[in-house]
Parts: sequence; structure tokens; C-alpha cells
Amino acid sequence: MLLNDFALRSFRDVADGDYIAARMAYRGELIIQALWASQQALEKYIKAILLLRRIKRPKPTHSLKDLMSALESHFRLQLSGETRAFIELIEAWDVDRYFIYPYGTDGLELIQLDRAVWEIRRYCITYSRRLSPLGTPLEEMDIRNIEEAFNRPPQSYRSRVPGFLDQVMNDRKNPSRPALIWKNLYFGANTRTSLRSFKQTMLMHNSTLALHPEILDELRQYIFVPKEAEDLKR
Repeated sequence: MLLNDFALRSFRDVADGDYIAARMAYRGELIIQALWASQQALEKYIKAILLLRRIKRPKPTHSLKDLMSALESHFRLQLSGETRAFIELIEAWDVDRYFIYPYGTDGLELIQLDRAVWEIRRYCITYSRRLSPLGTPLEEMDIRNIEEAFNRPPQSYRSRVPGFLDQVMNDRKNPSRPALIWKNLYFGANTRTSLRSFKQTMLMHNSTLALHPEILDELRQYIFVPKEAEDLKR
């Protein structure tokens, strides 16, 4: 169906590109850009699942919390505690594209992103209401295959409905492939279980508004500043 085609091409496949872009930004220690691309990837993957499962959520939002709530009120995802914690971290960052608030990283966000994408993206498939020749609902078989992937090396999982990320991973000449498989424990040709020489870099930066909240009222005369920035005055 064309709705499924839209969900896969306009949400999931675009999210694949956001994910690879996030990995490139993390590697270059462009943290704001990495967080933004991470948020965009997760948002689109969740929206893809909502549409593929025909869960109505027409109200515009960028909130991962709201989207997850809408999804899991109908269909619970099998996600690790680490992935749910990463979603909460990105939600707390709150799409701060303009460096209004301070931020800090522990240097492990790239690994956390890889895990989150692998766990969530598995559910970005079309769902059939038909029965197998043995009478088992095909959707039930798909969900079982998705969730049993937790018991195998993540690199061995193959989506029943491959997309842009799968094309990049399988094409050794694709210019995006090195960025995708670099230090990746979840996507790649090899069953990698550990990382060698991984550089964990902790970064913390204070924004201008955090250092000088007294400029907030004057700044608002020239640009839009979220009302939540008032908290920086305290």
C-alpha cells in the first residue's frame, strides 16, 4: 500500500540518513549537530512505526516522549533499559539547535545511539493481517522474529523489509558506508562484540545564556527565545 511506501521511504529511509549523519557528527565531536541528527533519526523511526501500524497521531510534535506514549499505548516495543534511557536523554536535550542551554556528554552517546537505532528500527516493517499456511498470524511471526533477534548477534539480524541503511551496509563502494560501520557494534558485516581503541571524550559547554541570563529580556526583542529559558535566570 502507498501508506506503507510513504512510511518506509519518507520516515524510515530518511531516518537512516539522519542516523549516519549523527554518527559522522559524533566522530567529529560536533555534539550539537550529533544530538540534533540523533533526535531526528529517532523521531522518524517512531513515526514510521506509528504509520505502519496505522496508529493515528496527526498532531505535529517533535517530542519523543509523546510519540512513544502514543505508540506504546497500542503496541509495546521490546527495548532495553539503556535505549529507553537514551531516548530520555535526547528528550531532555529538547531539540536545542541554537545552543540556548548548557550541555554535557559522557562520550558514550555514539554507542547508545547505535543500540537505540538497532532496537527501534527492527519494528519498521510492513505488517500483514493474513495467516500463514499453518494458521499462525503473519504479524505474530514477524514480531517473534524481531524480538528473538535479541538472542543473536545484532549484526546477523536482517530486516524483512530492507531500506536505505541496508543498501549502504551491503554496498562496499557506497561513500556513506565507512561512517556507518566505524566502531559500530550493531550494524556491519562482522560480528563484532567489543571495540578497540575507542576514544571516550567527555565534553561540557556552557551557553551564553547560561553564563549571562541577564541578556534574556533584551535578546527577546530581536529573536524568539523559548519560554523555558527563563529557568536560566535562577
